[in-house]
Amino acid sequence: FQAVTPTTAPNVVMTSVTSPPSQESFAGFRPLAVLSWVPEDNPLIEGHAVYLALRDLAAIRLLCWVPKGSGGHLEVPIARQKHTYSEDTLLLRDYWNKQQVHQEEELIVATRSAVIVGGVKQSYHIESPASSHRLGSWLVLTEAVKCLTSFEAKYPEYVTHPVVP
Repeated sequence: FQAVTPTTAPNVVMTSVTSPPSQESFAGFRPLAVLSWVPEDNPLIEGHAVYLALRDLAAIRLLCWVPKGSGGHLEVPIARQKHTYSEDTLLLRDYWNKQQVHQEEELIVATRSAVIVGGVKQSYHIESPASSHRLGSWLVLTEAVKCLTSFEAKYPEYVTHPVVP
């Protein structure tokens, strides 16, 4: 056996842009969660996987793939929702009170790297430990996110309507 360790996790900063800059109109403004990281210069790194997960549940899916060379920046449209929680008791309380409830979401970013064993590139990949960013009462508008939706994708497409070959 040979132990292969992943690259380090990216240092990711998430900024929520929930109002337009001062003296600009709200007309046409869409709130965003902006993920930023400094791209590393490591030949094994192939890019960064951005996952959308339900907080405190084992539910996660690939939201966007950001290949190496695409920069360290991703803007994700978000919308504020009432009754968004990660705690079971609060969710159940509002559900029993006939409220529309939402599970809190989080964005998770991991670095995906190639594996080289004995000088040969392997057909599998490894991912770094991930950095997690809670969205609180904001939910991702997946119908408005356009990016690479798989590791093999060549062209950006909308997350909710990917083109499957």
